[in-house]
Amino acid sequence: MTVIVEGSLRFSFPTGYEASKYDDWSFYRNQFQSVANGCKAIDILCVSDNATWLVEVKDYRLHRRTKVIDLEDELAIKIRDTLAGLASAAKSEIDEDQSKLAR
Repeated sequence: MTVIVEGSLRFSFPTGYEASKYDDWSFYRNQFQSVANGCKAIDILCVSDNATWLVEVKDYRLHRRTKVIDLEDELAIKIRDTLAGLASAAKSEIDEDQSKLAR
């Protein structure tokens, strides 16, 4: 079982699912972000045998949302940029585990 903590929330993924904090990937932070200036990323990537989930965590229980951009537009941008980052990471040889998960 993989456990990922995002803010004050804890996510548990069962055995057989590969889950990773995509926005913490070294490829995203050190390579992709420097090339695609201003790109955004989802929080968690989860892959099973037959599905892939892009998980964005928003927890407004303590603090109201104050961003001007609509939430659905913010999510669409993060998904677009993440898919581009995953396509690039899949071809990268910098981090074998990240490249494999991206594929």
